[in-house]
Amino acid sequence: MPKLSEMFRRFVEAAGQTRAARSVEYFGWFDMSLGLVILIAPFWAASLLGIPPPTVEGANYIRLVGLLVGGLGMLYVVSGRLNATGFVFASLLDRPMVPVIMAVLWYLQILPGPMALAFSISDFGGFLWTLWAWKTDARDGPYTDPGFVPKAAAGFFAFVSGVARNARTFHPDGRVFRGTVRSLEPSDPGLARAGQRLSGAVLLRIGMGVMKRGMPAWLADRIPDAPSIAARFYTPSSPTEIRLQRQVGQDLDLLATAGGDRLWKLLLNLATGGFAGGLHQFDYFRNIYSADVPYNIDEGRLDVWIRIVADSDSGESTPSDGETREEALTSAVARHATLRVEAQSTGHANAPFIPIAEIRFEEEIQIDQEALHFDPVAGRDFSPHGLLTRVRSAVYPASFDSRGQTREERARREDESAASRLSRYLNHRPGVGAEGVNRPNEDPRLAAKHRWIWKASLALLGVSSILLLRRRRYTSRHGC
Repeated sequence: MPKLSEMFRRFVEAAGQTRAARSVEYFGWFDMSLGLVILIAPFWAASLLGIPPPTVEGANYIRLVGLLVGGLGMLYVVSGRLNATGFVFASLLDRPMVPVIMAVLWYLQILPGPMALAFSISDFGGFLWTLWAWKTDARDGPYTDPGFVPKAAAGFFAFVSGVARNARTFHPDGRVFRGTVRSLEPSDPGLARAGQRLSGAVLLRIGMGVMKRGMPAWLADRIPDAPSIAARFYTPSSPTEIRLQRQVGQDLDLLATAGGDRLWKLLLNLATGGFAGGLHQFDYFRNIYSADVPYNIDEGRLDVWIRIVADSDSGESTPSDGETREEALTSAVARHATLRVEAQSTGHANAPFIPIAEIRFEEEIQIDQEALHFDPVAGRDFSPHGLLTRVRSAVYPASFDSRGQTREERARREDESAASRLSRYLNHRPGVGAEGVNRPNEDPRLAAKHRWIWKASLALLGVSSILLLRRRRYTSRHGC
């Protein structure tokens, strides 16, 4: 039996949710909303459904119905988010019976027609949606749509990167270094295998989270900002290979930021001046860089938090501004300073971070910044998970696709007007798949089918609303 904390995590993340399960979840949200309306406004709900005005005691019974409908909706929401296939199948057996039962109750004059019609349409419509989604899952395989929140975030950050900034929204640029990685062979077998997976070469981009390089020093030094490290772990085909493009499954892109071990802590820290969380804006080597998302490692047997920490002797001095910060980094690279990759079990907040691998700086390299972009998805047996991971998987490729792909293109767009950038953004909206890469456009025949289903559903809803309103007017005029 899984722990309650594990079930809550699965409920929040809804990882691997099928189309059918998502339709059940959305139907549950509809039922919960309906139940809430009936619970709060029983008299209004009764008039809408053509029920004679209830007494105070009758209104309380209607509220009880609203409570039961809302509870049923919660059951649908939880089962859908947990991807409970058995419940989804049971709903396909249950909901088609509702119109039949409603027809019998209406024929026996137990329920008024508008109420019977409303429940019949909602339940049978939900059944048709789930049935279509089930067949689509069986035909097309796993559901790869990242969901509304990731897609909305992708659209927003694509606008910011391509129109407003002409650069990455966060971590806009930085300095790039080549390094080597060796396992530290921790005593835990699972962590030892994870450390071995990281062994090989690494490409590091180190910079600030918000400010572009080249911004006025007086401005960059006064705005709260957080240093960040983006690392690509890979197995080189030659000792000096520089891997600018991630190879799916073979490479791991790890993103880590100083100033907070969770994203909300980092944002709160920066919003309040950047004085908490051990944040040192002007010293790369006095920070702890957290990945902010949990990782499944060792073939899913371990769930850990990852962070990157500088060795205690990596920094010789204490920089006091942006210029001396960059000088200290140059000096550390010349001395081949090292960083540690550490892991902590997600199930124990007070558990120690265990060093699993060591990164050694080899040299700084000069590359086209726009040719290098990171996709924080699964690789080398490290699988990030959670809502932030799904958002990142959509946002990062969308941001990359919306801005200039080369240094020359980025420089040319600096001279463009905002209207030209906006026009390009509106005419080119990238699609994002589950792995954070552009996906082909949807099959036109399938897209047309989707539009037909939505139009039919809206038409059915409109006809039902008209019938209910006419029934209400007739009742009010004739007093029956």
